Amino acid sequence: MEKHKGFTPAFSRLRCLAVERLRSKNIPAVSSVSYEESQRLIHELQVYQIELELQNEELLQVRQEAEAIHSQFKDIYELAPVGYLNLDSGGIIRAVNIFGAKCLGAELPLLVSRSLDLFISGETRPIFHDFLDKVFASKAKETCEVVLLKESHPPISVRMEALVSESGKECRAVIIDITKRKQAETYGDMGREILQVLNETIDLPDSIQCVLAILKTRTGFDAVGIRLQNGDDFPYFAQKGLPKDFLLTENTLIERGKDGGVCRDKDGNVRLECTCGLVISGKTDSANPLFTQGGSFWINDSLPLLDILPSKDPRLHLRNECIRKGYATMALVPIRNKDKIVGLIQVNDRSKGRLTLELVELLEGIASHIGAALMRKLAEEEKIKLECQLLHAQKMESVGRLAGGVAHDFNNMLCAIIGHANLALIDLDPSQPLFSHLEEILKAGERSADLTRQLLAFARKQTVTPKVLNLNKTVADILKMLQRIIGEDITLNWQSEASLWSVKVDPSQIDQILANLCVNARDSITDVGVVTIETGNSVIDEGYCALNAGIVPGEYVRLAVSDNGCGMDKETLAHIFEPFFTTKDVGMGTGLGLATVYGAVKQNNGFINVYSEPCFGTTFTIYLPRYLGNADQTGTRVAAGLALRGLETILLVEDEPTILNITQMILSKQGYTVLAANSPNEAIRLAREHAGEISLLMTDVIMPEMNGRDLAKNLLSNYPHLKRLFMSGYTADVIAHHGVLDEGVHFIQKPFSMPDLAAKVREVLDSK
Repeated sequence: MEKHKGFTPAFSRLRCLAVERLRSKNIPAVSSVSYEESQRLIHELQVYQIELELQNEELLQVRQEAEAIHSQFKDIYELAPVGYLNLDSGGIIRAVNIFGAKCLGAELPLLVSRSLDLFISGETRPIFHDFLDKVFASKAKETCEVVLLKESHPPISVRMEALVSESGKECRAVIIDITKRKQAETYGDMGREILQVLNETIDLPDSIQCVLAILKTRTGFDAVGIRLQNGDDFPYFAQKGLPKDFLLTENTLIERGKDGGVCRDKDGNVRLECTCGLVISGKTDSANPLFTQGGSFWINDSLPLLDILPSKDPRLHLRNECIRKGYATMALVPIRNKDKIVGLIQVNDRSKGRLTLELVELLEGIASHIGAALMRKLAEEEKIKLECQLLHAQKMESVGRLAGGVAHDFNNMLCAIIGHANLALIDLDPSQPLFSHLEEILKAGERSADLTRQLLAFARKQTVTPKVLNLNKTVADILKMLQRIIGEDITLNWQSEASLWSVKVDPSQIDQILANLCVNARDSITDVGVVTIETGNSVIDEGYCALNAGIVPGEYVRLAVSDNGCGMDKETLAHIFEPFFTTKDVGMGTGLGLATVYGAVKQNNGFINVYSEPCFGTTFTIYLPRYLGNADQTGTRVAAGLALRGLETILLVEDEPTILNITQMILSKQGYTVLAANSPNEAIRLAREHAGEISLLMTDVIMPEMNGRDLAKNLLSNYPHLKRLFMSGYTADVIAHHGVLDEGVHFIQKPFSMPDLAAKVREVLDSK
């Protein structure tokens, strides 16, 4: 007889015994049982009834406890911080808890009977299918990592663990959100990757581009950018993802007045606008939750910023263009070079909630690495730049020495050619066939002399006589000549600053600079165009000089010549000031024009900047030091029409016989009495033996025995009123410093023509 389930063993045995006995005696009814047995049976039944009642109470209690445990497990299942799913072999969701529904980004009722495949990213979907196949095939616990997609929310990374149920028709899967862990791994890799890029020996622009690419890829933000200091402004050095129309308006941060001028605060600092300007200016408040201790700004929902009252907003001139472009998540992280903020990292995303404090602090670490790399890269670039400048200076100095060395002998020969051609033309009838040949010889000699002068100008060995000038007046005086140079098809635009500072420079050098620059501008323009000449005052600070070697801080007068011609590429720009470098066709130019400009500017302690882009024209900007002395000098030029003949006695000293003879002949033609000496000692002897007055000493500067200045001092003891005119093929330090004539010194550059010599001699003799 089977035991009755749910009863105690003793009671079951008792009941079974009573039943067996009744059956063994074939008693069809209890009434046929003896009284004693019936009493015992009744007693056994009573005991059975009591046991049954006790057992029912135990069952009720167990059931209540089971229901309580089930309720607890249901709460744990529904409210657990992990997702629970029941999936069939096809990936159809049969059951899901609340957290699982949250991970999938949908309501619970809408998930049942839908395929989980719809919520998994395309990249990780194959991983999920392999995982599901393995679960049902092996009946063992399997694990995988996939990315879940949610509408209007960023994707999340999850780890799934699954085990097949007892029925074998479903698997029970657990979903654990590992987004933060994956982000930490990704951001850690990002930091190491960026650090590696910044430590590589590639150019800074390439490094920044690589950093931006890594930032955008690793974070998944819609837009990233880096602003770096450029003068007073902080434009985007590089960016990825920002709209073009946004960049057109937001690239600059400087506040400007109605006249377009830069606005500054009471301390003289440039005022920078909006949130970027606030961060770069270092005016963030760490007590404000929008700012970090490191001075960064960050927000996960930017829309409320539009409701802040201007009086309570620390930003200068709110723009809010980022918000209007739909960027809800934003971070601005300052880049520091030592203690100075030199730029910022910007990240933008249209989704809300993309940032964490940990990520912002990681970006601050990256910004510090960029600042250190920037400092290192700038030092490396400055070293390379200085090395290039040194090589360039050495090359230019070599050319200068060559020019100076050649000029002396070459100019002596040219002086003889030009002088003899002048004398021959005077004595020859213009109708003679030889006359035209001599004219061509004279023209060739003069063109050769011009080339030599240009070389000397580049080498800064050109003799100059500085005058205190107002460039506005100097430029205005030659505008008509410049217009003739560039032609009628090109418009000459003249823009001058009214209160222009004075400069001290030779007026002929300004003419030379403007003529060369305007010729270059004309040649760069096809058909019609515009050339603009502009003057202004500029203050060059130490920050600018730190980035541009060889420039001294101070006040400068600016002279700029711009054109809208064909422009130049970087390769051409690197060589434009080298002598004989030209982009023109053979026979169309000597390549000395810009070399002459360079030499003239350097000779006056100025500097020159060039900005050019192919198809967008060129701007040459020259900076000449402001003259701070008394502006009582004027740039007067020799008046025309002076009498070029005279009767005075001139002591002529020249160690080159050819020059001595031709110069003596020219001066004699002009009516002067000439005492010619081919050495200083002979000159002293002739002076002592001459009984009459000597009005002028005309001497070469560099000669054997003694130089021209020492000879003049020697003669002044006997002729205290002796006037002096020095001549040379190039400037010598004995009469000038760096090509600038000493006060009161008269000089004529070899080679000279007969009219030039006659005019100069008369000018010196008539001077007081």
